[in-house]
Amino acid sequence: MKLRQIEVFLAVVETGSISDAAARLHIVQSAVSVALRGFEKELGADLVVRDKRPLQLTSAGQLLLRRVAPLYSRLQAAKEEIREHVELTAGHVRVAASPMLIQMNLAAILARYMVEYAGIRLDVLQAGALEIEQDILRGDADFGVLAKRPLDADLETHTLWESTNCAAFSRAMAPAGMTTLSWEQLFEYPMAVFPNGYHLRTVCEHYALKQGKKLNIAVETANFPLLSQAVKHGIAAAVLPLSAIIDDPDIMHLALAENEHDTIKVIACWRKREVLTPAAQSLLTFLMTNRRGAGDHPPELKGSARL
Repeated sequence: MKLRQIEVFLAVVETGSISDAAARLHIVQSAVSVALRGFEKELGADLVVRDKRPLQLTSAGQLLLRRVAPLYSRLQAAKEEIREHVELTAGHVRVAASPMLIQMNLAAILARYMVEYAGIRLDVLQAGALEIEQDILRGDADFGVLAKRPLDADLETHTLWESTNCAAFSRAMAPAGMTTLSWEQLFEYPMAVFPNGYHLRTVCEHYALKQGKKLNIAVETANFPLLSQAVKHGIAAAVLPLSAIIDDPDIMHLALAENEHDTIKVIACWRKREVLTPAAQSLLTFLMTNRRGAGDHPPELKGSARL
């Protein structure tokens, strides 16, 4: 039993004649007759009563119709879903990322992605680095986005972007005529900082210790939007990744004169030997080509993520 035979049979049933079925299928009438006869021979039973108009089904034809019509409908639906999947007019992608990265970088990029790929359902899972790994390994996420760190050996990684930390000021607070600032100069200002344990807080504490200074903390929060508002309103200066603020016209960024080993690498990771779905591939490519801020252009995606 071939799919084409079922298609011909259903066309004959739905149109009620050999000639109309041929017109629907865009084939000659004799081809419909031959296909139907061959189907009947294969099944060992007549399927239609040919001397009546419109054509009527025999008992065998009625039995066949009850069995194959739902199956053919599901096959056609699957065919359409696959077409939408490949053409990215539909699909589903699940990405896991840290709350900080979502706040600083990903929210704006993901919003643009949803506009461009309106038919794709996007699930964003907020999690810490270890939980992101587990989400991917369990199959709960297609891929993850996080700051570079040692990962499980079963995960493949690709650098999305790199960003150097900089000094962030409101336009009113920013030192006039300066493009580079020393840490000593920065620490003359009140600071908006992340809590202890966060990478950027550790960076600030490291340079404060080197300068023999104590941070003058005006705002301490793990919430990036709140911290950036403190900067915009001139309440405090902050140390932030350039990629997180470069598109914000209300925040001035100055290079820091001494920046030892302080480039943040943001990576995507997924299971090794995993072929990403077209929807997941589209989001990964979108992240690489629409990342915010300056940084090295990432190399072409290689390995098992390629379609």
